[in-house]
Amino acid sequence: MRQCTANGGFPRRHAKKRGDAFSDKIAQIIEMVIPKDKLVVDFGAGAYGTYVRWMLDNGWENVAGVDGSWGVEKLSKGLVKFGDLSLCLTVGEGRMIPVIPDWIISIEVGEHIPPEKADVFMDNLSVAKEGILMSWALPGQKGFHHVNCRMIEWVACEMGKRGFSVDDVATMEARTFRRHVLRKRLLVLKRD
Repeated sequence: MRQCTANGGFPRRHAKKRGDAFSDKIAQIIEMVIPKDKLVVDFGAGAYGTYVRWMLDNGWENVAGVDGSWGVEKLSKGLVKFGDLSLCLTVGEGRMIPVIPDWIISIEVGEHIPPEKADVFMDNLSVAKEGILMSWALPGQKGFHHVNCRMIEWVACEMGKRGFSVDDVATMEARTFRRHVLRKRLLVLKRD
């Protein structure tokens, strides 16, 4: 079996298998946290851009997806752009993302980025003008190519260094889904 790329991108076979995962609860959290008139980019959108498609189908007009998996542009029929989230983000026409987003979604992505590239990944997240909805796998959490699991407090601290603070009210609301697997790992961050 092929391993992940050096940036944490999934091999095509694995991307196809896991790339269409969808959770109604995550969709509800997106709807609760991110206003529909905002420009949103999903970092780690998956092979099919499932949440990008859901957002476009549910009233958001300006949504884009970026993923480091092999073949993502073909699998998503152009909905998701290939982008190495462990390299410095490029913004502009024809680049990884066309304009600086108001909000970034990053659900279970950071743990796939090698630790030595985590700072660049977090710098990329910090381009969001208004906020970030994210989660990060915890230490000891099993999963494919989990090379950088972190305590959520560490993630919040690192994003604090980049001008974001935890929106306690929105984070607690997002965590009200008692049995959802991401409940303890979700963060809603707002620009200071």
